[in-house]
Amino acid sequence: MKSLLANPDGSVNWEKIRSDYPKVVDNQISATAMMRQMEALPRQDEALWIAYYGALQTLQARGVLNPLEKLRLTKLSQETLAKAVALAPENPEIRFLRFSIQLGLPGYLNLSHHIAEDRAVICEQLPRFAHTGEIPSEHIGKMAAFMLREGRPDAAQATALKALI
Repeated sequence: MKSLLANPDGSVNWEKIRSDYPKVVDNQISATAMMRQMEALPRQDEALWIAYYGALQTLQARGVLNPLEKLRLTKLSQETLAKAVALAPENPEIRFLRFSIQLGLPGYLNLSHHIAEDRAVICEQLPRFAHTGEIPSEHIGKMAAFMLREGRPDAAQATALKALI
């Protein structure tokens, strides 16, 4: 099966993944479909692929009715995201995916251990990555705007993030 998230040459279309991900955040069926498309892509050992897949696992878990299965899938997604962070600990996009997912988890699950750490890395690394071209500037601006709106940055972090919008 050819993935809709692939370029014509079969390589991963990160632009499409980045643009489609926000569209599936509130739709478990679409998140599951995007997961299936991700599974058809090459480079499944790449940290960014693993991070997006882990975030999609959490979105898929939201739609599960059985609470034990929901918890199992959510824990699995956190393990997947931790693996991605371990492979690329300074990548702000990977940290952002984990941060945004953990920010939305209910506190009683006790699975949101990395919020402060991820916030610090995102705020430190996002400005640096803005100049590398590794992450498109539009995507950096969206991450910075989210962090300002939802991430509760301190004054210095907020100043750095505002410069990216």
